[in-house]
Amino acid sequence: MTRRGFYTLGVAGCAAGWAWVALAMHFPGQGVWSGCLWKEVLHVPCPACGVTRAIVSLLQGNVADALRLNPLGLPLAALLVLLPFALVADGVRRRDGLYRLFLQVDGALRRRRVFVSFVVLVLANWAWVLVQYFS
Repeated sequence: MTRRGFYTLGVAGCAAGWAWVALAMHFPGQGVWSGCLWKEVLHVPCPACGVTRAIVSLLQGNVADALRLNPLGLPLAALLVLLPFALVADGVRRRDGLYRLFLQVDGALRRRRVFVSFVVLVLANWAWVLVQYFS
């Protein structure tokens, strides 16, 4: 990915993420989407099911509820909060520190051990979501 593409995606992703959370908060209970496509087709929640509700719970100060809904909501909420500041800082300083961090993480994920560890974490999170869903 090019530097320009990375920063464009970062700005668009932050805007879309905050818009999605704002819509979810504006329409509580019914949500923005009746369910995820994965869940509609396969009748089981995907690894990300509950992330929007978890972020909304975090914003309302309910950390325990957020963790119960989907632990992945915590790092994604942190990303939604921190990424805009990092994007602005890089823009103001005319540096590409965030892009270089992305390249380092991308390089790390290309190593088998790191990638497998990441996949195991995602699967563990999915197991948590499934246990919460079926209990």
